[in-house]
Amino acid sequence: ISPFFIPMLIVDIAAGVALMSYIVLPLALIQVPIIIMRTVFEDKMLLKHFGEQFAQYKKKTGMLIPFIG
Repeated sequence: ISPFFIPMLIVDIAAGVALMSYIVLPLALIQVPIIIMRTVFEDKMLLKHFGEQFAQYKKKTGMLIPFIG
């Protein structure tokens, strides 16, 4: 739900590739399931707090990538 996650992931992966690091790149890729779990948790929390208003918003937007998913 946050536009922060995708750019953060891209920057971390790019840093791993730029540094040719066998440590940074796997750590960046480990973030993917964590980001998905956090996004699902945030969606549940927002749905509980805002109810139908958030449900309507969620239909118009994507989970991580706008207008997709």
